[in-house]
Amino acid sequence: MPREMKVMMEQTVLPWLRTLRGGDVYLSRVFQTFGLTESALDEKVAGAVDPTEARVSFRASFPEISLRLVVHGKPEAAAARLEVLAARIRERIGPHVYGEGPITLEEVAGRLLAERRLTLALAESMTGGLVAHRVTNVSGSSIATKQRTRRQRDRGRKSCESASGSPSAWRRTGIAGPEAATAEKPAGTLWLALASASGGTVTRRYQLWGERDWMKILASQIALDWLRRYALGQPVTDSQLFRPRSGRDGR
Repeated sequence: MPREMKVMMEQTVLPWLRTLRGGDVYLSRVFQTFGLTESALDEKVAGAVDPTEARVSFRASFPEISLRLVVHGKPEAAAARLEVLAARIRERIGPHVYGEGPITLEEVAGRLLAERRLTLALAESMTGGLVAHRVTNVSGSSIATKQRTRRQRDRGRKSCESASGSPSAWRRTGIAGPEAATAEKPAGTLWLALASASGGTVTRRYQLWGERDWMKILASQIALDWLRRYALGQPVTDSQLFRPRSGRDGR
């Protein structure tokens, strides 16, 4: 929407339209989600909101889905009903909601890390630095990078061992294109590892799909969601959209 149009709508058109409704208002709450398909999201919230209470709609914008809750009525009653219904929605899909309103996953992950005074070290291969790019696009973030000059030759870059080889760090490596693909490691193979200062390490293998750009975006989104979940103390791999492949990690 053009900037001039937005001002006209907010200051003139919308107030005028409200006078035609006799004081009724439309209030909305938007939940930003990741880790569920649209059909799975619909199943989880089914029955939580009666059609007479509010309208629930979904908007898929790869790689995430927004759930919009809209209520109508007198201002105070509508506001109270919105809070009740929003609580019901969160109860159903809470772990998969990373924020409300116009907010990005990198903003949420960055804020959580800052609030908990956690630092982040990244080593990326498949994503080509996209996670670092997204994190540093958020105002107030800072990062220090170090070019690794020696590769793990015996185990290979695209392996579980390579992914978990960075202590107190977050690492992702994989194969996005057909050139480096093999029967054991087809295109779309993604290894993720999260190592914390407490000594715990989680390593998972995923099989992504789509074109190279899509896989890079998807891999960076999974990585940021892992960081968000880790900061919140949630299981980092609790996702119905991406099931880990069986691999040699066994964890």
